[in-house]
Amino acid sequence: MALSIGKDIAALKRMTVTELRKRHVEVFGEQTRSGHKDYLVKRIAWRLQAQEAGDLSQRARRQAEQLANDADLRTHAP
Repeated sequence: MALSIGKDIAALKRMTVTELRKRHVEVFGEQTRSGHKDYLVKRIAWRLQAQEAGDLSQRARRQAEQLANDADLRTHAP
């Protein structure tokens, strides 16, 4: 992880929820409905790291799609 990304992530942890929601718009280009600070910090940090290091490879994307298609998803709670 680059030093600047580390500083950006540390700054995220000091932000208020309102500031994080604004940063989310900057990073993702869309509003978020979430007001959960920890979730917003993790989501934005993930995106910043993905932008810095590069996103998933095509192979990893295909494998994730295959796993998602094969998943036995519950539609009702047990």
